[in-house]
Parts: sequence; structure tokens; C-alpha cells
Amino acid sequence: MPLSCTSPTRTSRFFSPKTPESFASLMIRVRRCGGGLHDWPGKPGFELENHGAADEYVHVWTRAEGQKLAGCRPAEKKRGGKGMIADQTLRMAADRRNLLVGAACSPHLIAREPEYAQTLAREFNCLVAENCMKAAYVQPERGRFDFGPADRLVAFAEENRMRVRGHTLVWHNQMPEWMKTAGFSREEALGVMRDHIRGVLAHFKGRVFCWDVVNEALADGGGWRMKSPWFQMIGPDYVEAAFRFAREADPDVLLFYNDYGMDQPGSKADECYRMVRDFLDRGVPIDGVGFQYHLGVENHLDRSACAANVRRFRELGLAVHFTEMDMGIRKPITDELRSQQASEYANRVGIALDAGVNALVFWGFTDKYSWVPSFTKGEYDEPLLFDSSYRPKPAWKAVFDALVS
Repeated sequence: MPLSCTSPTRTSRFFSPKTPESFASLMIRVRRCGGGLHDWPGKPGFELENHGAADEYVHVWTRAEGQKLAGCRPAEKKRGGKGMIADQTLRMAADRRNLLVGAACSPHLIAREPEYAQTLAREFNCLVAENCMKAAYVQPERGRFDFGPADRLVAFAEENRMRVRGHTLVWHNQMPEWMKTAGFSREEALGVMRDHIRGVLAHFKGRVFCWDVVNEALADGGGWRMKSPWFQMIGPDYVEAAFRFAREADPDVLLFYNDYGMDQPGSKADECYRMVRDFLDRGVPIDGVGFQYHLGVENHLDRSACAANVRRFRELGLAVHFTEMDMGIRKPITDELRSQQASEYANRVGIALDAGVNALVFWGFTDKYSWVPSFTKGEYDEPLLFDSSYRPKPAWKAVFDALVS
């Protein structure tokens, strides 16, 4: 029976009107500020103390094995708190599956908007920087690194016991001007890439558990993205070089290749499979593949075929993350389309669970700050799990239900 309360008092007391025997297998958990979970064996009159600040959220819920604790209720009323908070979260559901569920986010929004920060910490056990770890932000001038915003993001994750995905080291977009317009020779460009990767990985060593080393190196129809500045300066082996530089810089971090358009069987997914299999055969260090999953509601995926597409990467011994999930709805938006969005989100989660995916990461979590309306010039909107007022949408419930089913 779920229980939850928010109270400025230090201690919340919970009891059941049933007999003491009903607590035989009761577990009580407390989450502080969306942070890690702590378990205590429950017993009648057991007290749970919030050792943090007086205005912190405390989530309390119970789990019984083999019996129903239908009469459970808080023993004291909340006093002056911020109101009741949901006792069911994506984070709880993911923790039970030993699965990462994350969201792209901004350190600036975390700092200025409390509800943004609270929702992020409550619902997710993993985060990724939407922008502030990209090259244009962390090395705006050659040799001058600026990790301020990224450091604040990582500190927030650590405070809330969230894991951090690094995104991204090498990409053809959001490069600083000096990096892509200086006319470097091949050897100079390799040196620039090496120094950038070394600088970033050294700074975040032990704090970021995986990195998207190279992002979107493949063309939509297969083959290399030849207009990439990295491809033009170095050639197709820039991808391999980036992974080797990354492993030299940090022997422990997980190294991922990340791309879009691989969510279902097709030429791009096949090209990626050939690339990573070749890397593994030749000893190029790679640990995982990221499938972005930017799709519209109308893009229905065959669950069986898509799971098989993903599973072949897992069978190579690679981890797989769904890294940038969102699902825009074409305007005009109706409740019927919102319901369809929910069904399609459940289908995406089903694909992930069927294929043994290790992490589900959404590209944002509130429609208030999604990139989709701007990118689609207003054609699509409402792509995420929470609306612009941080209310969970049918899509949120569909994802939660799929995780706990």
C-alpha cells in the first residue's frame, strides 16, 4: 500500500490498524530530495527521520510480501508542508528493474526553476547534459576549457544520487568556430581531437559513467557523413581515432557510439552494426551503442522486429541505451493523439525491455522546454512525459505501467 507525505517536521510516524503480525515483511523506504533509496525493516510505530533540511521532500512508501496492508495510513497529518507528492515515480519503477531511466536537462533551468529540479530528481536516476558538455561549450577557445555549467549539472546529479551520461565528445554540430574553420591538416586535427577528449575525460573521470564518444557519424542512407568537419579534416578513421583517444584518457569509462535513424531495421542500422562489429574484431575500444529514438507519434514500430534489431547489438556483448527519446504530436493536437502517443511510448519501452536495453533516456521531460516545436517549425509539439506545468501526461503513465508490468 503506497504512503507518502511531505512535512517540515523531522519525524514522520506510520502505523497500521492491523495486528503487529501484518508488519512481518513490511519494508519502509525514504527518498531524500529524489536521491538514493534507504531500506529499514518496518515495525509498528517505527519512526523515519529526515536528516536533511526541514523543507526537503520525504517520499515514504511500503511494500508487503504475501499480504495486503490495506489499512495503512500516516499516523500524523502533514503540517505546513508543500503538499502531497506522488508515491509512484519512474525512478522507483526503474530502480526495481535495475534499469537507468534518465532525461536531458539544463543546469540553468535546475538553478532557476525549483519545480524543474524537483521533477527531474524525483522521476529519474540518470541525467545527460542537453548542451553544456558539447565542444562549443566546454572548449570555446583552443586550450581554454570552461566546465562551470557542466560541473553544476554533475554536482546536482551527485547530490541526488543520479548517474551521468556524457554527451558528446566528437560531433559535427556545436563545434567551436576555431575547431572547424582553422584549416587544420590531418595530423593537426587529430591532435585537436586528442587534446579535447583528454581534457574533458580527465576533468570528469569517476563522475561520468559513460560517454557518447562520437555522435551521428553515419549518413541517413548508410555510409559516412562526408560533410562532417571531422571527416573532411581526418577521413573516415576519425571515429576509430576518437574511441582510441578516449580509452587512453580513461580506461574505466564506458564508450558509446550514438546515432538516430537506427530504431528499426534498415540501411543505417545495418551500417552501424557493421562498423561496431569491425571495431570489436580489430580491438577498437567500444562498449555500447546509443539509439536516439526521435520519432513522431505516427511512426509506429513493429515491436518484434525492432527488438531483434537492437538485440543483435547486445549479442555482440555491447550495452545498448535508448538515448534521446521524444515523440512529437503533429498539430492540431487532440486527446486521441495524446492517447496514441501513450500507446507508442509503451511500445518503445516494450522494445527496450524485450531487447535487454540498459538505459532509457528521454530528450527532456517537460513540454515546456522541448526542442521539438522549434526544430519542426511549430509543426509538432507536446513530445515528452510531463506537460508545461509539470503534470504527468498519459505518456508518463504508459511508460510507468510498462516498467512495472
